[in-house]
Amino acid sequence: MKSKEKKPNLKIILVEPNGPINVGSIARLCANFKVDQLRIVSPRCDIYSIEAKKMALRGISYIDDSRIFENISDAIADCDLVLASCGRSDIKTEFRKVPLENISQWIRKFKNLNNVAIIFGREDRGLTNKELLMAHKVFNIPTNINYQSLNLSHAVSIVLYEFNKDTS
Repeated sequence: MKSKEKKPNLKIILVEPNGPINVGSIARLCANFKVDQLRIVSPRCDIYSIEAKKMALRGISYIDDSRIFENISDAIADCDLVLASCGRSDIKTEFRKVPLENISQWIRKFKNLNNVAIIFGREDRGLTNKELLMAHKVFNIPTNINYQSLNLSHAVSIVLYEFNKDTS
């Protein structure tokens, strides 16, 4: 995405986060990378806790202004393009996989995008197959085959970096 092109609104969607520190860290990342909105599906923690707000620092407005949804369908209803993160190595071909490093290039192919969503699953088990099928593309972050699980906020930071690589 070159700077002259209209950049779509980016929505980060967290599904059932259970760690307020992760939510706060992700809110801070949203500020770092100028994400348009943080959306949370059925939080399993107090996202407004002092722990979350301490971690958010200048990203506290992302916590205060976050939108809460009961399900992923509602959270992505206004999005033109939906991407989902998956840490599993056993994802099947029907999930329309794209390498993480190609996300920006792939998105650039689309014209007139208003809202792009990136969905991140639960800290303990990620997204279900049914949830992954809601996305237009699924990507994973290549890690050690013997230990593929990243901390949620670390995964978000890597993805936001890749997403923004070509926009500056």
